[in-house]
Amino acid sequence: MADDDLYELRNFLHLGNYAAAWEEGATLEPSTEGARQERDVLMALCELGRGTADRLTALPPDAPISLRALKFLGEYLSRGGDADEAPQVLDALQALTASAAASCDPDSERVARMATACVHARLSQLPEAYAAIASLSHPEAGALRAHLLLQMRRPELARRELDGLQAVDEDSALCQLVRAEMGICSDEREHVEDALYTLQELTERHGATGALLNATAVCHLKCGQEAAAERALQQAQTRDAHDADALVNRIALAMQQLQPAEWVQSQVERLRALAPLHPWLRRYEEMREAVERECGSVM
Repeated sequence: MADDDLYELRNFLHLGNYAAAWEEGATLEPSTEGARQERDVLMALCELGRGTADRLTALPPDAPISLRALKFLGEYLSRGGDADEAPQVLDALQALTASAAASCDPDSERVARMATACVHARLSQLPEAYAAIASLSHPEAGALRAHLLLQMRRPELARRELDGLQAVDEDSALCQLVRAEMGICSDEREHVEDALYTLQELTERHGATGALLNATAVCHLKCGQEAAAERALQQAQTRDAHDADALVNRIALAMQQLQPAEWVQSQVERLRALAPLHPWLRRYEEMREAVERECGSVM
């Protein structure tokens, strides 16, 4: 089976349409062992994406290194991604990375390194996450590096990653999503509007997903289109009541609309229960503590 046969499966996965990705993957009949393992990796990522990572615990001890890496990541996430457990998980992933490198298995090494980056990113350890995948040439690694660089406020370096993705396949969903994210992170309205157009095109072509709806809502928010943002977020939460990103965006919208502090705080508490390690929540707590320290020093 040629790698191109995985094209639709990858697109569905990157767009967050996990049901379609699973259906697509289930119909594929790999003709080589390498293709089968790659298909299985993408299917495992579907499990992670749709919140059923606990299913990966059934993988046997002799499963391919790539799947074992995702099993460790899945077990970690299914337990809430607690910071205290991270060192043990990272040690396990480092051992798998070394094993893959020693056995000359670059695909498994890539998956293990990207799983390592995901753990670091969940803990807001962005430089460590970037370092884990800095040497990888795979498009998915390039997209993740671009995402991390944007979070680190290095758009000029993220642009280089986008250029690399465009050279491989500028029409892929992965490339389009990175382009949209760069526009969203821009301070220029024109770029944000370009991102909104890209997201709308992807939605028309592939259907709405939580990821697309949340990104669309952020574009509307940055353009001051609060009603449109609220509609997109309501749709996202209707699709998945446990969508932590949609809840974060609803909180941001409520703050922008100057809604009652009590209601905003109730949503923050809801987020804390739903996704205690969400990066937004960590930044919110840091800002609140800074304000309290400043107020204490004045008094």
